[in-house]
Amino acid sequence: MKIAAIRNYSLQMSFIPSVAANMRRATTHTERMTVYRVELDNGIVGWGDSHGAVDLSEHVGRHAMELLHGTAPDMLRMACFDAVGKTLEVPAHVLMGEQQRPRIPFAYWTIDCRLTFSHSRSAMPRIWATGRTSTRFGPGGI
Repeated sequence: MKIAAIRNYSLQMSFIPSVAANMRRATTHTERMTVYRVELDNGIVGWGDSHGAVDLSEHVGRHAMELLHGTAPDMLRMACFDAVGKTLEVPAHVLMGEQQRPRIPFAYWTIDCRLTFSHSRSAMPRIWATGRTSTRFGPGGI
């Protein structure tokens, strides 16, 4: 299970228009993303991602198993967990340790979009109707 090739793809991911101004204001978010394709010598491919591009070519030829735990860059570790899990036909959590939960509910963070109290109150019935069990509003909201 040695790494045969690593390729990266730069993407421009546009924010949803209704929250774009707030997301761009934060220094922790960007619309640029890099997806990494790691191919093992057995032909299995794993995928990882990050904000910003990093040259990972120095890791070609290394055994994917040795990169699962340690100081390898996160996007490479993610791709190795994906590829090794596919090779062994096990979910990635088996390689990481005990499964913490069977699924992860979807959440969307919109920085600190300003909502008025009346807007927040009127939105609650619509939010609860979707089946959500929790809602968090930022400053100026509930």
